[in-house]
Amino acid sequence: MKGWERITWDDTLDLASENADLFLPCTTYLEMDDIITAYGHHSVGLTRRVIPPLGEARRDREILQGLAERLGFGSALDGEPLQWAQLLIKPLSVHGLNVDELTRRSIKNPVQQAVPFSNRRFLPSSGKYESLSTHRI
Repeated sequence: MKGWERITWDDTLDLASENADLFLPCTTYLEMDDIITAYGHHSVGLTRRVIPPLGEARRDREILQGLAERLGFGSALDGEPLQWAQLLIKPLSVHGLNVDELTRRSIKNPVQQAVPFSNRRFLPSSGKYESLSTHRI
């Protein structure tokens, strides 16, 4: 990947992907099994694949697993979607949240703030909102 500075993956072509040195097409929610949370709502749920991936699209998990393998991390990211969902949900099991329940319905995230950033704490070490990062991967 020497010389490539802009690598992106997405399910749509946009300005970022059009200007990328490498674009990796990924699946939409209709083409994968996955656990979902999102900005702007407080639910946790599962998506279930209803059609196979179109064209050369790959699931995010497959892209990350392929990169891990090529970068020498071996099988560190191996696993199927529901295995990863169980692992990701495990910290919330003390609140009664589990994958079996998510197969039946979406559930309100028990640790989600009612109003995002209402405590005025942000993830950067500065504790302030940062819209741009100067860090390079």
